Amino acid sequence: MGVGLVLLLTTSAWAQLASQTALVGTVTDSGGAVVPGAQVVAVNVGTADTYEVTTNAEGYYNIQFAKPGRYEITVTVSGFAPFKATGVEVATNQVVRTNASLHVGGITDAVTVEAKAQVLDTDRPTVSATINERAVVELPLNGRNVWNLAATTPGVLGGLNSDIGLSFRGAGQREIQNSLSLDGINSTANLLAATSMKPIADAVTEIQVQTGSTSAEYGAYLGVAINVVTKSGTNKLHGSLFHFQQDDALDSRGYFDNPALAKNPRSSKQFGAELDGPLMIPGLYNGKNRTFFMVAYEGVRANAIQSPIASVPTALMRQGNFSQVTTPIRDPRTGQPFPGNIIPTSRLSPTALQLL
Repeated sequence: MGVGLVLLLTTSAWAQLASQTALVGTVTDSGGAVVPGAQVVAVNVGTADTYEVTTNAEGYYNIQFAKPGRYEITVTVSGFAPFKATGVEVATNQVVRTNASLHVGGITDAVTVEAKAQVLDTDRPTVSATINERAVVELPLNGRNVWNLAATTPGVLGGLNSDIGLSFRGAGQREIQNSLSLDGINSTANLLAATSMKPIADAVTEIQVQTGSTSAEYGAYLGVAINVVTKSGTNKLHGSLFHFQQDDALDSRGYFDNPALAKNPRSSKQFGAELDGPLMIPGLYNGKNRTFFMVAYEGVRANAIQSPIASVPTALMRQGNFSQVTTPIRDPRTGQPFPGNIIPTSRLSPTALQLL
């Protein structure tokens, strides 16, 4: 039996833990010349968080510590038509580049571009992969332990699974060189780089896996750096219910099980709910664009009976009589077979007979 509960409140002053999330880009005109002094405004569609910067002399802008989510980026400067990029997806610890090309025009003209996912990150040398929310929820995952999804990324293998928890191998290093964190906070055991924490899958927004050329905050480890990021809520109310069940009624009978007996009873139920959105207290507080919440619950109820199969000595064998065995039983002193495959009683240990 297991129970999990998560409650998280966030505001627009969102804390960044070991984060280098950023929006960057270069603003140019239609001829390719850089445009300094252009105003760049990035708005998080989910939370309405707004970031404003101005391009430097090289036409470059850099918005550090942006909150993960989907953004709309608008670039304006006198003499040029406004430029707008929509659908800019930003994941944790990801540097997303959105370049803007401005055309001569009035303020009533506009150029809108629908952003696409980056094929190659050219702003950082980090070798990493991000598992998004849809993959976390929809990929088949036995037991719904989200840490196991790290093994689906290139260069990462599942390691030992002990009573301490899960571990991984990757980047040419042993498990001891890995970094496992939950929202940027270390979640490994004291002695080994393994974790017994089990975040609720419906409360996770993404999993980031880094396997090479990591930045300074991960410099203490040479192996795999895995960071599970939980949801923090947006202006849109969102929730989910889930129930997973395994039952002996759905199981086939084991090949070696006695068909005359009933199947071994087994029942496993994993259920819960998740809800996130703006914090609203009617008549007292409206948290839209300011304060958000996320709450999740998971329960596990499981019981099972198994029928192990093992080879045990017969009653005759316990008396030293192996006449039913075709393989010769040899005397360790002479190397010759015992007559009839029967060991003399005088050669048997009284202590061993008592134990048998």
